[in-house]
Amino acid sequence: MSVWRRLLKVGSVADSMSIYVPAVVFHKGLGLLRVLVFVHFMRHAEAEYGLWQLSVMLFTFVAPLLTLGSNHGLVRYVSFYEARGRLDHFYRRARRGVLICAAGGVALAVLAAPGAARLLVLFRAAGTAGASVVELTRLCVAAAVNAFALALYMNMVGFLVGMRVYRLVAAVEILFSLAFVILGVAALAVLPTSLSLLAAHAGALVVALGAGLAALHAAAGRAGGEWTPREAKEAVVIEPTGAGDEVTGTTAYAGGMGDRPDRGVMARVLRFGAVAMVANLLWVAAQYVSFVATYLRGGEARAGIYGIYLQLSQATLFLANAAWAVVLTHVARRWEGRQHTTAMLVLETSYKAVAMTLMALTLAIYAAAPLWVRILPSAYQAGLPLLGGLLLFFQTVTHLALVTMLAKLHERPAAIAAAALAGGALNAILAWRWMSGGWFAMPAEGAAWAAGVGMFVGALVVAGGYVLWTRTRLRASTWFVLLSPAVLIGGLWGLRWRLVAVWGGVCLLALITPLLFDAREKRILLVAVRRVWGTAGKVIGRC
Repeated sequence: MSVWRRLLKVGSVADSMSIYVPAVVFHKGLGLLRVLVFVHFMRHAEAEYGLWQLSVMLFTFVAPLLTLGSNHGLVRYVSFYEARGRLDHFYRRARRGVLICAAGGVALAVLAAPGAARLLVLFRAAGTAGASVVELTRLCVAAAVNAFALALYMNMVGFLVGMRVYRLVAAVEILFSLAFVILGVAALAVLPTSLSLLAAHAGALVVALGAGLAALHAAAGRAGGEWTPREAKEAVVIEPTGAGDEVTGTTAYAGGMGDRPDRGVMARVLRFGAVAMVANLLWVAAQYVSFVATYLRGGEARAGIYGIYLQLSQATLFLANAAWAVVLTHVARRWEGRQHTTAMLVLETSYKAVAMTLMALTLAIYAAAPLWVRILPSAYQAGLPLLGGLLLFFQTVTHLALVTMLAKLHERPAAIAAAALAGGALNAILAWRWMSGGWFAMPAEGAAWAAGVGMFVGALVVAGGYVLWTRTRLRASTWFVLLSPAVLIGGLWGLRWRLVAVWGGVCLLALITPLLFDAREKRILLVAVRRVWGTAGKVIGRC
């Protein structure tokens, strides 16, 4: 089989996951390596790196707004039109609609750039050194251009994911990562500024868009023979959320949607996408609350240091996202097949195993931080105290995936948005207090712990309330794991290696006693481990 045919092959769920999940890990791992490379090129330009982080926040937030969340809607409706032999029509209509929305949105964003720049200067603390209104206006315009390219890229990937051509999705995402590394290094070697990095980012998106759209055009034209209506009815797809690089699962049942006319294609896509977009943007906003507070109180240099640890503390999040995508696809099939008891058993067992493993990895990263932080330039090493709070934030997000998956199964996405809103609000309140209360060695440390504690308390209160309100019965061991990110708070007292020992004891108890996993759950995990081992062996054999 030729390389082109392999890229366009629509395989089974297991086959797709065996390709896509490792690709996600490689793609995100390359992203972390990219952070270290870029920061070394900007070792004496912490303020410029802070401006780069500010621009990342801007185009990450603006990109889905430009197309009103249409990338989520594309994932949802591709299978519907493909099952009816109308994919080519849907592709043409969606392509035109997305381009019109994005062009209109970016025009508004560029017009709003001067006003946004003035607001950033207006709310910056008095006496804080920082970029001028003119410089920030240029940054906002460049961020808007990147948002335009990112919006098109997200929609392209959403369409490919809806078609289940995961090999092609993986190839496009890896191409973007490689292109950004090459162009970013070249740009920073010439001029180590945030605008140079923005130009490189836009260039990488254009490269990936060019290759991806050419492949999508060919794939859309030949996809009619790939699926039968029955296959489309049972298809399970993975829906990427774009900027926060967060991957979630969705079950698409085209057969249950009725034979709708082709009129109002984009209206249908936008109605569905807008709901998903709001929830996603709330989580993006929650992630950046303390970063914005640090920028406004301390300027670009301190924001740059905060931004480094904000990115590095996500080391386990991409592993979690890939794992939750796999878990939800399997659970959703059982749930929609009216096997609710079995679905909940698989969900809780998988959740506890994945969450406990990632907690162990996170604690090891935290304990070893004084060693690995030495790879950063000395100016950035001073931000080590920020790591504990940010790790708590992302571990809370990781563990909340249980409630996120339950909300998706119950078809109540508002619960996901409410958790993000509560966590972000408490984060803002605590940041305002802890950055000025003198409780921490530096204001940025207070902001980092405000992010972690605020999300842990605020979001988990809402999440726990949702579980109780829906009368979802969770095992006591599941509740224990859900609340386990609180262990990281011990970092405030310097108990890093002791935390590793404590969690190691918990994992040992899980293995030799039925306290966390009963006999049935252990059998499920044993079968899963054997299957993963077998799949890994097959993939290695093919290579």
